[in-house]
Amino acid sequence: MEHRAATRARAAARAAGSSGSDSGSGSSGSDSGSGSSSGGPSCGDGVIELDEECDGDDLGGFDCASLGLGDGTLTCTAQCYFDLGGCSG
Repeated sequence: MEHRAATRARAAARAAGSSGSDSGSGSSGSDSGSGSSSGGPSCGDGVIELDEECDGDDLGGFDCASLGLGDGTLTCTAQCYFDLGGCSG
């Protein structure tokens, strides 16, 4: 539950400070890109872990409306942050 509340709060804060599209400019939760497989969390593996808001098609049950951002299509960036550009609110 804490992860869900924190995810909602981060997305709402970014939406309030942007015009809608998110560049995923945070460093938290992003993959180092080293290519080594240590068995730890990795953005792009399709599983939401640690500070990732989403991962691939896994949006954690969120959509634009559940984030208070109106209608539209919520997607996930390659950095595992919500792309809010498809939301209308």
